[in-house]
Amino acid sequence: MDANPNIYTALQDIRFNLERPELREPITGLGTTQSGTVITAVYFYGPGDNYIEGTLLMSLAEYKTFAATNFLRDVNGKLNVRYFSIKATDLSGNVITIGDTNTGVGNGNGFACTVPKFTLDKPVIGGVKVRIRIRLLGDQVTITGP
Repeated sequence: MDANPNIYTALQDIRFNLERPELREPITGLGTTQSGTVITAVYFYGPGDNYIEGTLLMSLAEYKTFAATNFLRDVNGKLNVRYFSIKATDLSGNVITIGDTNTGVGNGNGFACTVPKFTLDKPVIGGVKVRIRIRLLGDQVTITGP
């Protein structure tokens, strides 16, 4: 989190949803490409419509802090912008960081994001499971590491 970037929470079942809106504009009479293919459409792409889904594992105390800082709106109804980075360690101990080079904390590896949706599961035994959706506000995803 941006207030204390050295807090780690276990993340599992991660799913990146990376998408761009696509507009296909049909055309006629434009000719052919160099390979002889007839051009029948021009494609236009919008900004990234990207989000991450996954399950956070945390203690009840960590959840209380998480809910109090990540799911609040300001006086205009806008969700707070947060900065998260995802660090993954392989079996050899190599660490990679997944982030957005345009924004973030430290060396720019954090995602500028909002948390528009999460569900909570608190079993009788064990920690809190938070199924989360993180809306990425940047337009690029980068991976740094070995």
